Amino acid sequence: MAFGLVDKENSLLAVIGSAIAVIFAPLVFDTWQAVASSLSGFVAKEGIVSTMGVLAGLGEVEEYAVSMHDQFAAFFPTTMVAVSFLLFNLFDSPCLAAISTTAKELNNRKFFWFTIIFQNVSAYCVTLMFYQIVGLCIGEVAFNFWTVVAFVLFAGVLYLLFRKKTLIRQQQRALHLRHQTCNRRLNENQSGI
Repeated sequence: MAFGLVDKENSLLAVIGSAIAVIFAPLVFDTWQAVASSLSGFVAKEGIVSTMGVLAGLGEVEEYAVSMHDQFAAFFPTTMVAVSFLLFNLFDSPCLAAISTTAKELNNRKFFWFTIIFQNVSAYCVTLMFYQIVGLCIGEVAFNFWTVVAFVLFAGVLYLLFRKKTLIRQQQRALHLRHQTCNRRLNENQSGI
């Protein structure tokens, strides 16, 4: 059996990318090429551009060239989809070097896996909110189940942002009341002496 070049549509990367692509359907960058490029970003973020270059037939991408736009645009149906792809890759877990450093510093498997899962789920949620809500506002996305999910997530984020301020105010009021009570008792004790 001889080793040789395989058509990229029949490669292992295409099989893995196609299997995982269904997860990214609500974000609409669900082509196997885009998903495979994101997967290569777990090894190193610069691997995303290199993988896209190879899959687009540009070879190994070393420097920016205007000709890349047309080849890369084939992976994404619209600019919003491309921006959501960039947003996801910006917020998902960093490269393997940073991940291994995190594992070493945390020195706890449970917290390490929580960190990795939290980063990736957060990136997915931020991207889902961005694509569905902004897409709905500009008319690119029709109102659907994922739009409802995005609005619920957005409401949850807003609640968590503003709830914290309410808790801090409640704690400050309680502390102020305790301080007043202590001062009143101190004054009563001093006047009784």
